[in-house]
Amino acid sequence: MMLGLKEPIVSVSHFENWCSDLLKSFKLDDLEQLKNRFRILTDEGLDFCALTESHPHYYLESFPEATQFCRLKLKGPGEEDIPSLQDKIDLGIPELMLNLEQGSLDNLSENSEVIVNLAHIQQAGGNAVLELAGMFSFLDVLEKKNCQTINFIFALDSRQFYQISKLRAARVILDALKDQGYRSEFKIIATPSKAEYSFYEKSSLMLRNTASISAAMMGGADWIALDNAIDPEDETFWRQTRNAFHVMAEESNLSRTKDPAAGSLLVESLTDYLVKESHKWFLENQSLDLDSKLSILSKACEELFLIKREKVETRKTIIVGVNNYSDPSEFTALKENWKTPEKFPVRRAVARIEKLREALQRKTLSPILYSFGELNQVFDRVNFAKNFFEVTGKEVHHVHRKDFDIEAGDESFIILCARDADYPQIIEKFKAHGRPVFIVSREVKIPQCHNLYQGLNLIDFLSDTLPEVKELL
Repeated sequence: MMLGLKEPIVSVSHFENWCSDLLKSFKLDDLEQLKNRFRILTDEGLDFCALTESHPHYYLESFPEATQFCRLKLKGPGEEDIPSLQDKIDLGIPELMLNLEQGSLDNLSENSEVIVNLAHIQQAGGNAVLELAGMFSFLDVLEKKNCQTINFIFALDSRQFYQISKLRAARVILDALKDQGYRSEFKIIATPSKAEYSFYEKSSLMLRNTASISAAMMGGADWIALDNAIDPEDETFWRQTRNAFHVMAEESNLSRTKDPAAGSLLVESLTDYLVKESHKWFLENQSLDLDSKLSILSKACEELFLIKREKVETRKTIIVGVNNYSDPSEFTALKENWKTPEKFPVRRAVARIEKLREALQRKTLSPILYSFGELNQVFDRVNFAKNFFEVTGKEVHHVHRKDFDIEAGDESFIILCARDADYPQIIEKFKAHGRPVFIVSREVKIPQCHNLYQGLNLIDFLSDTLPEVKELL
C-alpha cells in the first residue's frame, strides 16, 4: 500500500524570497525569530516548526458537511431514550472490533461494518504519529476483508492545533487510499481523551472537552462521541457535556464551515508532517503481522507516556486545577474503572499527583508562606510557591513581613520567599524549631533548607522533603 501526496503550493526555489517577505511584514530581524512564530509542541514535547521549505495545501473533498453528535457509552439520568454509539454497536453493527487485538479480525466476514478504536493508542500514551500508524496497520489487514464501512475512533486532547492536524492527516490518508482503489467507506469518530481526565477540578475538565469538541469539528470528524466517565449520575455535568457540542455547532457554526483550517501554515505543515511520519512508520514495519505491529506500538506508547508524565510532574506541561492553580478546598474520591486492552491501558499523566492528593486529604498539614521585603519584588515567587504546594490540596497561608525577624509556630512546614540577597539575613534570625524549611531560589544554598524552583518533579521533591508524603509513597 503506497500513499501519494499532493505537491506543495510553494516551491522550494521561492522559499528564501517568501521568508524575506514574512520577515518584513512581521518586522523581525532574522529567520530564527520568524521560526518562533510558527512553532507548536507535540505530545512528546517535540518543538515542531511549521516553517519549512515545503508548504503543502490539502484539499479535503471528503470533509463532512456537518459533524454529528452521539453518546459513546453511558447515559445520563432520564436520557435512556437517547441512542448512544454503544447502542448502535450493539444493535446495528454485525461485526465489531473495539479493542486493538488481532484475534478480533479472525471471524470478520465480508461487507461488514467495523469500528477500530485507535483512541486506545492515544490514551495509553501514544502520539498522533502512532495513532495514524495504527490506522495504516489496520487498513492493510482490512483491505482483504472487503469491509463495507470502517469507522476509526480517535481520542482528542485539548491542544487544538495538534488535534485538528491529526484528524486532517487521517482524512488525507483515507482520501488518498480511496483514490487508489480502496473499496471501503470511511468514517472518523472523535472523542475526548480519557488520558486527560482529571478527577479534581471538573469544571476544567469540561473546558478541555469543549476544546476537544471544537478541534474535532475543525478537523473533520463525522461523529463526536461524548460520555460522562467522571460522574454518570451528575445530571448537570451531562447537560454541560451535551451542550458543549450544541454551542460549538449551533452558535459557533463550526460544523457548517468546511475545512476551516485549510490554508493555515501551521496546520497544513503539521498535517503533512503527521502523514509522512506515520506512513514512514508503516513502511518500516510493513513486513510484520498485525500483532507484532501492535506490540511495537504498545511499547512506544509506554515510553512516550513516561515523557508526558515527567513533563506534567515537573509542571512543564500545565494541567489546570491539578498541577497548577489547584483549589485546596476540593475533596473527591478517585474512581478509575475503564475497560481497555491489556496492551493499551488508559494512562493518565496526572494519576500520581491525584493519588497523592487523595491520600493527603486524610492528613493534617498546615503550611505557611512568609514573604519579605517589597511585595512587588517577590510576587512571582510567592505565586509560584503557593501554587506548587497547593497541588497537595492543602491551603498555603501567606503572611507578608517588612522585617526579617520571624520564629516558627505550629505550622507543618515553612516556605520563605524573598530576594536572593536577603535570604542570609533572614535565616540568621529565623528559628525553625525542627520544621522543614523551603526557600524559593535556585542559586542560594542554605544548610537545612530545601531549594524550591521551576522544573522540580512534584512527586520526587515532596517525597524527599516532607515526611508526611514519604510515608504515603
